[in-house]
Amino acid sequence: MTGSHAAASCALCHANGQYATLSTACATCHVKEYQATKNPNHVAAGFPQDCQLCHTTTKWTPANFNHTTQTKFPLTGKHTAATCVQCHANGVFAGLNTACSSCHIKEYQATK
Repeated sequence: MTGSHAAASCALCHANGQYATLSTACATCHVKEYQATKNPNHVAAGFPQDCQLCHTTTKWTPANFNHTTQTKFPLTGKHTAATCVQCHANGVFAGLNTACSSCHIKEYQATK
């Protein structure tokens, strides 16, 4: 038991005397928090329910999301300083076009 889990009462997780067959997956106990999260909306974004990818048991916030290791679009150059909303407008995370022109078409067209 680590972090905040160490202070939890046994009955909080082991309801009805169940001990041996409980799942250790985060979503087993925290699916309501996952579904209620709106910044960003985890359900709409299609985030995995493996909370420990971004969160720790010691402190839930701030979350730590590593774009380079957790997506197929590593952030390099000036992209490392971009805010999430600059690319993920309207809460869209999954399925974004990764072609440069999908975000930079105006700069391309303005180049003389």
